[in-house]
Amino acid sequence: MPKLTPEGVGEVSASLYSMTDAELIAQTDQVASDYVSWMTSRFELTAAQIEYLASAPHKVQKLWGYALASTLITRGPIVFPALPSNPEPRRAKELRQNLFGNVSYDDDSKEMDGAIQMTISSRLL
Repeated sequence: MPKLTPEGVGEVSASLYSMTDAELIAQTDQVASDYVSWMTSRFELTAAQIEYLASAPHKVQKLWGYALASTLITRGPIVFPALPSNPEPRRAKELRQNLFGNVSYDDDSKEMDGAIQMTISSRLL
């Protein structure tokens, strides 16, 4: 399994985007349902990374899951820079997810067009 790095995120994204629409929708259902389990099944996470994800309030985990699912379903780009080093004693970390894009739905053709881009950023406080 890839690590949670820019390269690892690119590897997982490429794998997901090679799936059929039905397969990708199944993945988005999983990530929206249980973000932490989905992440631990796709990435080789450190104990600290798992603790960070699992310790977030349920509503934050849901937000992360739905935001990622929205990006995946449109096969949009995921920008994930390297996380800052945070040696002991640890400082508080602020994690930001920025979503932008333009998605349209044509009722006549029943097609969706466009993509949502997710940009993850973090900083130590």
